[in-house]
This record gives sequence, C-alpha cells and structure tokens, in this order.
Amino acid sequence: MARSAHPTEPNDSAAHLATETAQARRGLLAGIGPIAPPAPGLPDDLAGLAWWEYDAASDTHVWSDQMWVISGLDPALGTPNFAGWLAMIHPDDRAAAAEPSQAALTTGPVGAPSTNLAVFRIIRPNGEVRLLQSWHSTRLDAAGEVIGLFGTTLDVTERLAADRVVEEIDRRLLAAQRITGLALWSMDVATGDLSWSDEMFALVGREPGSVSPTLPLWLEHLHPDDLVRCNDLRLSSRTSGRGYENVLRIYRLDGELRWLQTWSNVELEDGVAVREWGVSLDVTDRESAAAARVESEHRLAAAYELTGLAWWEWTFGVSTLSWSEGMRTLVGLTPDDPALTIDEWLGMVDVDDQFAAAELERIAIRDGTPYLHVFRVRLRDGRTRYLQSWSEPLRDHANDIIGLRGATLDVTERTLHERALAESEGHFRAAFDHAPNAMAMISLTGETVGQLVRANPALAALIGCRPDELLQMRLPDWTFPEDLDEIQTKMRDLVDGHPIEAYERRFRRKDGSAVHAWVTLSLVRDAEDRPLFVIAHLIDETQLRLQQQELELLAHTDHLTGLANRTVVNQELERSLARVVAPGGPPAGVGVLLLDVDRFKLVNDTLGHPIGDSLLVLIAHRLVGVIRGGATVGRLGGDEFIVIINDATGPEQLEVIAQRVLVALRQPYELPSGDTVITTSSLGIAYAEVGTHSPEALLRQADLALYNAKDNGRARWSAYDDQLHARTLERVHTEAMVREALRDGGLRVVLQPVVSLATGQVIGAEALVRIVHPEHGEISPAVFIDIAEDTGLIAEIDGWVVEEVVRLLALDQPGSGGPGLGLLPARIAVNVSGRTIEQPTFVPRLADALEFYGVPGERILVELTESTLLDDNAAVVDALLALDELGIDTGIDDFGTGYSALAYLQRFALSFLKIDLSFVRQLGTGKRANAVVAAIIDLAHAHDLLVTAEGVETQEQADLLLAMGCDHAQGWLFGRPVAPDRLAADQLARDRPGVSTKPRP
Repeated sequence: MARSAHPTEPNDSAAHLATETAQARRGLLAGIGPIAPPAPGLPDDLAGLAWWEYDAASDTHVWSDQMWVISGLDPALGTPNFAGWLAMIHPDDRAAAAEPSQAALTTGPVGAPSTNLAVFRIIRPNGEVRLLQSWHSTRLDAAGEVIGLFGTTLDVTERLAADRVVEEIDRRLLAAQRITGLALWSMDVATGDLSWSDEMFALVGREPGSVSPTLPLWLEHLHPDDLVRCNDLRLSSRTSGRGYENVLRIYRLDGELRWLQTWSNVELEDGVAVREWGVSLDVTDRESAAAARVESEHRLAAAYELTGLAWWEWTFGVSTLSWSEGMRTLVGLTPDDPALTIDEWLGMVDVDDQFAAAELERIAIRDGTPYLHVFRVRLRDGRTRYLQSWSEPLRDHANDIIGLRGATLDVTERTLHERALAESEGHFRAAFDHAPNAMAMISLTGETVGQLVRANPALAALIGCRPDELLQMRLPDWTFPEDLDEIQTKMRDLVDGHPIEAYERRFRRKDGSAVHAWVTLSLVRDAEDRPLFVIAHLIDETQLRLQQQELELLAHTDHLTGLANRTVVNQELERSLARVVAPGGPPAGVGVLLLDVDRFKLVNDTLGHPIGDSLLVLIAHRLVGVIRGGATVGRLGGDEFIVIINDATGPEQLEVIAQRVLVALRQPYELPSGDTVITTSSLGIAYAEVGTHSPEALLRQADLALYNAKDNGRARWSAYDDQLHARTLERVHTEAMVREALRDGGLRVVLQPVVSLATGQVIGAEALVRIVHPEHGEISPAVFIDIAEDTGLIAEIDGWVVEEVVRLLALDQPGSGGPGLGLLPARIAVNVSGRTIEQPTFVPRLADALEFYGVPGERILVELTESTLLDDNAAVVDALLALDELGIDTGIDDFGTGYSALAYLQRFALSFLKIDLSFVRQLGTGKRANAVVAAIIDLAHAHDLLVTAEGVETQEQADLLLAMGCDHAQGWLFGRPVAPDRLAADQLARDRPGVSTKPRP
C-alpha cells in the first residue's frame, strides 16, 4: 500500500491534521499498541518490582534489594532456601503458588510466561500479610537441563481489587521496557540515519534530544576493539536478512566504560536490507565475570520472555510492518512467512475494534502521547485471540513523528477469565434471585453488620413483606428476641471457622406470626480472608414436612394403585417367614399368590397406556375387595400383582382364594373413559411353612407356578408342587441341551416331501429340525421348540436351518462342487418363528446366504404361524416386504389352530396356506369335519392362495382332499421326514416331475 512520508516540521493546517489522523488510524487499525511513554526515569508505581533467581543444586536464592523490602526479612540473616520461602507463603495459597515452580524444576519449561504467573499472599516476620504477583521461567545450562529459576515479583497489596490488579498488570507491562532497561534504536541502511529511544540516550550518557543520533556519533562511543566485529555482524546481517545478538563495549560521554547487549533485526524490501532496528541493554554488572555474564544473559532472556511482549514498529509511507519474532509468533506466522502488509494485517483485525481505535490513534499522533488498546484478531487457523497493545509515536532525529511503535501482549486468557467472572456473577445473581427457597445475604462488616444486603422474592414471601422492605431490615427485625442470641452465636461460630449444621429455627413474619424453617448458613470471605457476608438458606419446614410425608408414601406404596410396592412386599414376606411359631401350636404357613393380567399388552397397544393404567387401578381395587384381612396386597410392577397370606393353613386354602380372585377379575371393567374391558388373569400359588424358605425361594416357586398357568392356556391358577418342580428341572435340562446343540453342531435338517394331489409328483419339501444327542439319539422338535421359543433361542435355530437349507440347495445345483444331481425338490419350505422374523438380522442373514451360495430366492418358502400375523407389528410387515423383494414366497402354517381373525389374509401378500393336521385327521369322520376343511380350502382359494394339507396318513384322506380341490399334501402317506441325501435317492428312483405352475387342478 503506497503511503507518503510523514512531514518533518510541525503541521498547523487542517489538511495536514486530517492526513496525520488518517495515517494514525491506519496504524491503530493495524493492531499496533503502545509501549511506555518517552519520559525519563522509572515510574514511581513500578519502582517496587524485584528480581530473584534460584539455584536448584545449592538450594539457594539470590535477591535484588527490593526483594528484601517486599519480604520484610533482614538481609543479615541471608536469603531463605526453597522450603523457607514456601513457609512464608500464606497456608491457603502455598500449594497453588508452589505448583508452577515445582513443575518447572521437575519437567522443565511449562509454557508461555503468562502460564507461569502466580498471585499469592505472604506473611512477613512481623505478621503483616502482603499480596504478591510473581512471574518465573526456568534457567538452563549449556546442555538444556534445568538448573534453577529466574523471576520477577511485585507487591500489589494496595491494588487488591480485581479491577486494580488488572490495571496494575497493564501498567507494569506498559513500563516493561524501562523495568528491564531495554533501549530501542532504528537505522536507515541507505542514509545511516538513526532513531533512538530515551533509554538509548541514557545508555551513552546524553540527555534525550540533546543531539541528533547519527552513525558517526555512535561510532564515537563504540570501543575501538569492538568496531571491526560490530561492522562484520552488521554487514552479515544485512546480507543474510537475519538479525544478530552481540555484546559490545561503549564509552559514555563522561568516559565511563559500559557493556551493552544488543539484539537486532533487519527489514527487507525486494530482498534488500532497507532498515536495521533492535534493542540494547546495559549489562556491565553482568560482565564483571564470565560466569556472572552467562547467568545474567539467562536472566535477561527470561525477563523478556516473562513479559510476553512482542515488539513492532511501522513507519509512515512503508507498506509493511517491522515485527519481532515474538510478534510473528503471536499472530501465527512462521519464520519463513513473508512480512505482512498493512492491508493484510488490517484484514486480521476485527472490524469493530478497528473503528474503536481510530480516535485513540488520532490523539496520539496529534499530541505525541501513547495509548492502550485491546482488540481481537482472527488467526489463520480460525482462532480468535485478544491482544493488548501499548503504542507510542515513533520519532526521527528531529523529534518529528514518523510512525508508530509499541509492544503487544496476548491477553486472551485474561480477557476470557474476566468475562467468565462477570458471567459467573450474573449466574449467581440469577440463581439467587430466582431460587425457589428463601435466601438472604447478611453483612458482617462495618456499620452494616446484620443488615440484609440481598434478599430474594422467596424470602419476602416467607417473611410476608415486599422485597424492598426486606433490604431495610436487620436480623433482629425478623427474629424473635428470645431466639436472637442463638442465631448470633451460630454466626460467630461460623466466622471462627466452626462448621454449622442445618438447624430448625422460627422467624417472625411482618404480621408478628411465626414461621418455622430449616436454616443452612455459609460464609463468604474476601481475598484477605476477612468475613464479608453470611448467606442464609431457609426452607419452609411446613413444605419440607409435606415433602417428607410424600417421600415416605412413595417409598412404601405403588404410585399408580396405592398398593404396597416391591420393597414393602419383600419386607413383609421376610417378616412372615422369619416369625417365631408358638411352642406346641399348629404349624404356621405363608402363602403367595402371584398374579399376571392376560394379554395386558394388547390393551395398552389398542386402547393406549392411560386406559391400561386405569384398568390396573380397577384390578387393584377388586383384589383388595376380594382378599380378607390379615393379607398384604401389592404390585410388583407392570401388570404383576402379589398377595401374601399370613397364617395360611395349606395349599388347599390358597387354591380356594385363587379361584375366588380369578372369578372376580374376569368380570367386565367399566373404565373412566367409558370403555368396557373384559380380561382374565393367570395366577401362581406357592406355600411354605414358617422358617423353611427364603423370600426369594418362595417367590421363585410362585413365579414358576404362574408360568405354568399361562403355558397351559391362561385364565387359570397353578400351584407349585413336586411335579412342577420336576418339569422345571426338565425345562432347564432341555434348554441346556439346545444351547449345547447350537454350540457343538448338534442340529440336523430333515426333509418331508410335499406332493401334488392331482399328479402325485413331489413338488417341494418342508425342512424340519432335529437334535442329534450323543446319548439320546435324535430328538423331536416337539421336545425343545417351545422351550427355544420361551428362551429366545428359536431365532438362532431358525437362522441355522435357513442357512443349512440354502447350502443343501446349492450343493444340489450342477457345477456347484457337490453332487450336483438336481434331485432335491424345486422349493423347500422353512418354518420361521414370530420371534425370529421380528429380529432385524434375520432377513439380511437369509439374503447373505442366498448371495453367498448363489441360490435364487424362488427356491425358498417361509412358513409363519397365524399368531405372528395377528399383531400389528411393523417389524413383521417390513420383514415380509423384504422377503418378497428377494423372491421368497410366504405362507401360513398350522392354519385354524385357535384364531378366527382373518383380516391378515387381505393385509399381507401371502402365497400359500397349510391346513393344520388336527383338521385333516378328522376327515371322513363326519360331515361337520369335512365341511370345516372344505371351507378352509375355499377361503384360501378365494384369496388366491395354494393349499397344502398337513398330516395326510390315509388314501381316504387324500381322496377327500383332492375332491375338495386341495392343491398339495404332505404326511406319512407320501413320505416321512428323512435326511436330504435319502430324499434325493428316493427321487433318483423315480422320474423327477417338473414343477407345477398351476395354482390348482
């Protein structure tokens, strides 16, 4: 960006002032912040800064004179070691203050200087508490190992308030240049013109502005022995474009020899050095000895690092900025990135912050004064950082303003912390004011002791007055006189550090009445650990007692029905079984009736859960009405209820009660909604004499009896006895056998042929599963299928059968690597349980098998029971659609076994129907039996379904079925279930017929 040179003479015209202001605004918008104003000497408010260093090997400190003043220690006693210094730190601050130092000594440098900042209190020998702020960094030896610490410390006791602490940090950083003694200089390479800061004049022993700095003037002060080396470094720096670091000697104007350490940087334009600038520091004392010089260099580098300052400079008319490496790092530039132009820099600065700085920059250029500005920049990685800049005008040898220079510090963490504190305060106010319970903040300081300084509306409601009236009250105004001493005593104990537990106390309302409340007190202290406030939290005891009663009720009763809940049931059962029987008296027993509402899920699904809840309430009322006194009626959850009969005389008595309960519960229910519901229940009975069973064992027996009642058709009771116990053990053994067969490959598939009644040809087969047991041989599915259904193992069995059938069909195909004779029936049906087809993995598993073995879906038939299709189950509907997409036909197995709702025949795209063998066996025994089968066949044909009759064992049955129009049949008349290779051999012995494409003859 092109810019004109800044005028060297004063500007009085409005035009010059406008130009100057515009140039200054662009400088501020570039994010340049102020450094210390050019005034001689050290600011009084920063004169208290002390430096210190710590040697880890010898566990010793070296302190500046100011450090002795800050600590209050006697220099004659010597500096304390690390432990001694920690002992001076306030106990509450000791851990937080020591942690950064210990981490640095253990692990090395721990981050940027800002992360090594600590604020803590010390206790001087005279007992005085002082607040210190300290920075530190690590000291390293030549090998990079940590050998100690170096830092600076400032006493900020008089600036305790948070806003003053922040202000002092800003002001200290503003004067960091003069604290460290850094002097700034800049030289034009082409002309040799120099610009010096006031500190540079002081280094050579001249008054600021007394002469114009030039290169010859500088060479007059330079030690002759250092002239060649300095010249070589300067030429090398200009050639390489990189700055240098150098220690040299000068003679002050009064002849005194001083050592200076200088850091330089080079500004390039088109690869050519156009300006050289840097900072110098008087290190004469450091150079008194070689070892002292090395240590001092570490201290100076650490001091620069501790401030976190990044230095920059911009001259009017120059399009690029001169930045230190720290400044480049601050905004996310690497050493290889080119210098940013003014426009590029402005593009990084937040627009709102650019305009906010315009007036500050204009005044700085007009009056020659520095200014402070905080602004936001967006880095290349997308992060937003808050920067704070101290800026001042840059002057030439004629003392004319030719640009801006300054230092910048990343204050993101501090800014966000301040905002978080403000937000936290806002949250506290909101939580306090809107708390549902009464809260009061009571002053503990000065003349306002006992005064309410904050009170929420809940407290006003508790006391019975307006919120503004509360703030005019003191503690005695809303406390009864006889209670005041106790309350004040508790507050004093709290201030003295004694914990106060919540206690009950009455308070005086505005109308003079008493209100009882539970009181919790907490103490708020200031940064000096002095008590400020007591926060009182009051809960109306009346409401608390109501809540306690409600909780007590909830803990012992079922929330829906009001019956005893599971907890109370368990306790009552345990007490009943553990009670002592009178010596010589009749044996006492305990009976349990465990009740479950039949098909309650259907009520919830069809009428809705609110109707279901209403039904449960009515059932509970009937149970209580039927059961005599001396019994406990409870709800265990869902639709499961329990009755505990104490002093039961035996199972016979329980059976009478059970029958009475079932009769009462099967009567119609008139619900509040106007609906009428009729339902039944199943009931399990268990009896035990006192002391012979545990509650868990008795409940387990009742549960087994309930399961047996539901398994036998529901709407009945079943009592636990030895036979039921034996059947239970048998079920357990059968389940174990099924699991073992699935695990060890003990399942086998057999095929039963399906024939065309019109031709007698085999047109398909049904796959049936067997367990081959190593001891008991082949086991029929009648033994284990029901148990597999109950346990969920049926899904694993069905999945295995489907994969096995697909594999057999693949081996039967020519070119498959198997027998490849094509002798198996064209289509094989597999039985799929309702629990299986609901599984989201079933159809994908079948599809994967078809694709893996290369078998078309048309060769598989899926048979489902009627009950699977009765429920409006979205998972079943989705599965049927997916099977249809695979080309797999589905049909109904065992049709007619107990269900009369036939709407599913129209809802689902079914292909066939199989008549249950119970109907087929009745054929020929009477007209009614024949009419039922004929009606089923006509019904199926009306829905375009092929019909297969199961269990055909006689020729008479086959002839009747053919005459009725039945399409297919299977049964012992045509062939028993055999191994697949046996069925193939039977086919090979006869001519293999083609597949019939006609739905019926």
